[in-house]
Amino acid sequence: MTEKQIQYFFAVYRHGSITTASEELYVSRPVISRAISEIERAIGVSLFDRKSSGITPTKQGAILYGMLDEFARTYDITIKKLRSMDFNEPRDLRVGILEAGGGWFYSLVYRKFHEMYPDINMTIESIQVEKASKLIIDGLLDTAISPILGNTTMLLGSLFLYNAQWVLCAPKNSVHANAKEITLDDTSTMSVAILETLPPPFYKYKKVVLSTREPEMVRIAVENGYAHAILPSNVCSAWGDMVILPFSPPLTSPTYLLWNKAAPHNSAFDDFMKVINEIDFEPLTTSLSGYRPNGEPEV
Repeated sequence: MTEKQIQYFFAVYRHGSITTASEELYVSRPVISRAISEIERAIGVSLFDRKSSGITPTKQGAILYGMLDEFARTYDITIKKLRSMDFNEPRDLRVGILEAGGGWFYSLVYRKFHEMYPDINMTIESIQVEKASKLIIDGLLDTAISPILGNTTMLLGSLFLYNAQWVLCAPKNSVHANAKEITLDDTSTMSVAILETLPPPFYKYKKVVLSTREPEMVRIAVENGYAHAILPSNVCSAWGDMVILPFSPPLTSPTYLLWNKAAPHNSAFDDFMKVINEIDFEPLTTSLSGYRPNGEPEV
């Protein structure tokens, strides 16, 4: 595809009209129609459904648009980075972590990284998991520590870090307080507090009594007996005055280091990757093993 063909395709996709696209680009309708047809012939699929009521993208057209749009944004970011590269400038690194559950990052990664590379200016930013990919593709983050939701973009590189174990945080007055473990079906009768910054949870619930971005609000709701919560164990295992129950069978979700593999990275990113590859993340996977069902640590 030529740059002009992509430009025409974008305009038709955005407007849902060849006429409007031609008016915007000051190009005749036949030129744009021919460009779209040439792309379709080259790829071997239809990109638009053409009807008397208008033109709408096919599923294949939507996929192509998403891919080209991501590449276009990465291209712009790459050109800006190449033009601004200065080997004498301070080494900066922007890392995104979940607004909840990222506390381990400081003790496990940040301290070691800072000791090894004190010249690197690392900025840690809180992120919402569903925005991680966009922040990376848009060049607002160099990397992020997050689950991967759904079909991720082909521009993202990923490195598996650990499996987060999900647990039930229950009030001490809960009918399940004396259980050693719990099943997913057991949660269908529970009132829950949802932590919005984490991935969509696995439960079937009776009702949501609290939906918040603040982990402390969830902790207060559970400790005071108002709600249950389903969270990764490394978020709530240190909370007191509640019962922490593992699921049977276990519920886990993988956590990855993500980055834009199509964009250039400075040496600070390379050094960060070296440190990440040297760290043992296994304790995060087994972070519940040192806790009894009543929430008190083993001695």
